[in-house]
Amino acid sequence: MKRTRNSGFILIMIVALMPLIAMALVVLSTGLKTLMLESSRAGIEAQSRDLAASALAWARLNAKDMSRQEGSFTVQLDTSALAMDRSICNVTVTRFEDGSAEVLVSTTCKLGGRQLKRDVRARLGGSGFGETTETLP
Repeated sequence: MKRTRNSGFILIMIVALMPLIAMALVVLSTGLKTLMLESSRAGIEAQSRDLAASALAWARLNAKDMSRQEGSFTVQLDTSALAMDRSICNVTVTRFEDGSAEVLVSTTCKLGGRQLKRDVRARLGGSGFGETTETLP
């Protein structure tokens, strides 16, 4: 009986497929890097939006206390309890004569090597502010 040997063929196939596998890994790693950057950007934007929404909710909740103060004042909120220890949130309240107030929420969020600053303005209605909230552009 004659026995055929094809072990050389398999070795040649493996050597020929190695560059194709390497090219596929390069393409996949480039796509993965883009995906990681996009997810980081989306994460920091979501963190900034959530922080601004929390600050506006805080302003509405504390509207009666703030309505007793005269003029403009700024409060820096503690963000450590929100697991946002590298974030800063300042709330500036400006009172108007009609009893309403404008709230400026300034957030700075850091995630990885990225940083995002955002300002959100809202107007709180008269008589202790809490009646209406309008987000300003």
